[in-house]
Amino acid sequence: MPTLEFKGKSHIYAHHLTVPYRPLIADNTRSIIEQMGGGARDSDAATSLDSNLIIHGDNLHALKALLPTYAGRVKCIYIDPPYNTGSQAWVFNDNVNSPTMRQWLSENTPVDGEDLERHDKWLCMMWPRLQLLRELLADDGVIFASIDDHEQWRLLGIMEEVFGESNFVATLPFIQNLGARPGKWMSTVHEYVVAFCKEYDQVTFAKLPTDEDPTTDWRRDDRGYFREGYPLMRTGTGAGRADRPEMFFPIYVGTDYSVSLERKSDQDIELLPLRPDGSEARWMWGKEKVVASSHDIHVKPHRTHRYQLITKVRPDLNDKFNRKPRTLWYEPR
Repeated sequence: MPTLEFKGKSHIYAHHLTVPYRPLIADNTRSIIEQMGGGARDSDAATSLDSNLIIHGDNLHALKALLPTYAGRVKCIYIDPPYNTGSQAWVFNDNVNSPTMRQWLSENTPVDGEDLERHDKWLCMMWPRLQLLRELLADDGVIFASIDDHEQWRLLGIMEEVFGESNFVATLPFIQNLGARPGKWMSTVHEYVVAFCKEYDQVTFAKLPTDEDPTTDWRRDDRGYFREGYPLMRTGTGAGRADRPEMFFPIYVGTDYSVSLERKSDQDIELLPLRPDGSEARWMWGKEKVVASSHDIHVKPHRTHRYQLITKVRPDLNDKFNRKPRTLWYEPR
């Protein structure tokens, strides 16, 4: 596999191994401490390092401090590194045990647009952090990194080395500002999110219920996503009671909007397949299917009837209503 070479790589290649472990020290003065059971703040309680944490400090040291507890356990990581545009200075001050590196890093600090080696320094900064982040990821974990055009292809190069080419997930163009940032020749409306995983075969990427029509009303019940399908009462030719007498029967709606062929309570409402003019129609489903698929009947208030029974359409793995997540992301502002 091709690799990306940059100044200082040989010195920082194993730098993450030499970073010392530092303990995480809780600061009660900056902590929100709740009593067990969700009670009021307990000023005498100690902050637990087993709950949600905000860590203040050098991120390289913080990542190393997390390893003893969280190595191989993190399912999702998101990082937002410096974009290294040259317009805003940043400082690379990792304590690399190399006289050559120390001399190099002492020059042109902070790193800005006048530093012709700023891309090398950015890569030296990113390399050990990505190594530690990989150690934190679970086998089925995924890492996402925001970036723009200044370092996007370099980030891809080193992430392929660290995580492996086979563990590349996607580069996601992220349209975040249609107002655009003015450029010399073009206005920029997008950035990127680069995604890699720890072990590609271990990751399950969920499919999402989507539709080409953004107004589609997807809902969710205890069996998953659904949208409204067709009315359970038959219409059109052959829709009368006389056409299929066995398909004319009462269905009872409970107070919890469940449906049944039996009245279970005095509060249950009886529904028959009757047209608005009172004439008798029939159901689309027979009794056996109503019983077996009662969870796929949606009870909907109706302007002419008290309730209307509508079938539920579930996302299917092979139909257009269940797509993999798209690679183009858009957040209007």
